[in-house]
Amino acid sequence: MFEDVQEYLSANLNLVVKSNYQTFPVDKRGIDFLGYRFFHDYTLLRKSIAQRFKAKILKIRQGWKNMRPSQIVNGIMSYWGWMKYGNCLNLAKKHIDKEIRQIVAETCKANGIKNPLRRL
Repeated sequence: MFEDVQEYLSANLNLVVKSNYQTFPVDKRGIDFLGYRFFHDYTLLRKSIAQRFKAKILKIRQGWKNMRPSQIVNGIMSYWGWMKYGNCLNLAKKHIDKEIRQIVAETCKANGIKNPLRRL
């Protein structure tokens, strides 16, 4: 297979694969790109982003009464935007639980904002 690729690159594109090439083990590590880790069958959120999401949720749980409504709603929804394009449903379900939904609902109602979590 690799020989076929080398032949195609050489014949059609006038390119040469360097002698010390490395095959990337996608099955084990995935490809880290644009905040995700891409595997053959699924896509995960980058570990550092998932950790920041968990920290943000914890911060909201502990001090949401002293936060601006935009900090609460925008903080959760920005991470939801990341998670909806990967296989992150379990992460979202675990951390955007009943308590967080209630906090967002109360914040939205008190400030006349449409609740973005109503569809989740």
